[in-house]
Amino acid sequence: MYKQFSDFYDQLVFDIDYKKYSNNIKEILFSNSIHSGNILEIGAGTGNLTRELAKLNNFNILAIDNSVEMMKHAIEKISEFENVDYLYHDMFEFNYKMYGFDAVISLLDVMNYVTEIEDLEYLFNSIYESLNDGGVFIFDINSRYKLLEVLGNNIYVYEKDNIFYTWENTIDEEYDDLVYFDLNFFYKEEDGKYNRIYEEQVERYHSIENIINILTNAGFTNIEYCDEDGGEYIENKTQRILFSAKK
Repeated sequence: MYKQFSDFYDQLVFDIDYKKYSNNIKEILFSNSIHSGNILEIGAGTGNLTRELAKLNNFNILAIDNSVEMMKHAIEKISEFENVDYLYHDMFEFNYKMYGFDAVISLLDVMNYVTEIEDLEYLFNSIYESLNDGGVFIFDINSRYKLLEVLGNNIYVYEKDNIFYTWENTIDEEYDDLVYFDLNFFYKEEDGKYNRIYEEQVERYHSIENIINILTNAGFTNIEYCDEDGGEYIENKTQRILFSAKK
């Protein structure tokens, strides 16, 4: 996932307001009396959110991602910041016990890509162990509405600059909370010819009830959630749900 795609990923996420998402995180941190310390960002991708978080000068950030290609783009964006380290690492193999974080952050579908409940439980437990007392875990998920109705069994076709791509989605026939994405990208070379890249991805919808249950079993308290884009309350057409939980 995200191999050659990383070269033009940023051109396709132009509608994501990373500054707003960073401000959401800052508000949660400050409301939990966390004004400085160490942050772990899981699934940092090409570093768009990392760059915004790096502007919080009182924090040191360790950003991890399991794509070397994405990491190369991220390093270019964060090279000016001395308070950020970027590490190529799989989130399931990361040694969480070695660190003491004041916050762990993971946004933009990362948890939806975790399709096995057992893996999500392992991850939440590991994150809990990595946090200092009073630390917070901040993450989001795609809502049921977005994943199963907006994306669902739908086909999208986009064209932007020198890129044309189709996005074909299929809900699993047996498990109606799983959605498969078939992505075909065609990008134009200098000679006018188009190259094709194919990516296959899968996401799972995790209900709010299941998320709260897993967080509680891991030991988290003060579990809160809201519409990440629209405000305080979850509505029928909420697309992203932002969670926070405290150790």
